[in-house]
Amino acid sequence: MCPHNPSPDFSIRTASQQDVPAAAEVLAGAFAQDPSAQVFVAGRSSSSAAQALRPLLEEVITHHYLRRGSVDVASTPTGKILGVALWQAPRQRMSLPTLARLGLVLVRHMGIGAVWRYLRNEARNAGLHPKFAHWYLFMIGVAEGTQGLGVGGALLRHGTERAGETACYLEASTPDSAALYARHGFVPMGATNVTANTAIPEYGMWRPGAMPQRDASAGTGTSASGD
Repeated sequence: MCPHNPSPDFSIRTASQQDVPAAAEVLAGAFAQDPSAQVFVAGRSSSSAAQALRPLLEEVITHHYLRRGSVDVASTPTGKILGVALWQAPRQRMSLPTLARLGLVLVRHMGIGAVWRYLRNEARNAGLHPKFAHWYLFMIGVAEGTQGLGVGGALLRHGTERAGETACYLEASTPDSAALYARHGFVPMGATNVTANTAIPEYGMWRPGAMPQRDASAGTGTSASGD
């Protein structure tokens, strides 16, 4: 796929392993004070929370999203990463070895309690996903100081265009992010709590896939039940 060029200042491309540290740093900074991350880093300063999130994100990008989905980055001509989106491909799930790796990172940087909170949260969210094939947007974030440049919107367009006829699903962690997704065609499915013992909501949202292109060689009749 050729790079998507939404503006002269940056382009969207697929990340490589070399991009992982910078991509993780952007996402860690963007989510350090996000409600969804507070389940794991509550009470920490922004810099401390970002420091704890960074190694976890490096693991999940390397061992899951690069292999079982797509890591899209918005980068400048000089290679600076301005934004990142982590997409899980349809019918994919996180492997047990990857979950084990994440558990070790969580214990090392956030304590054993974070492992159980993470696993409970992931199991709960997995049960809320649509049962049909869909692309799952796990995370999208932009670097500090780049808000308002259209980076997040460009990453969203790139991902939904790639999905084509396949639906997309995500959990929005704030009303503002839910409004952004709604502008890009995502429909709210309702609010849920991140875990059973917190009042922090997430907003399940999905975007229907594009209508299949009509085969010009096919007839013009339609299929319907009944006579």
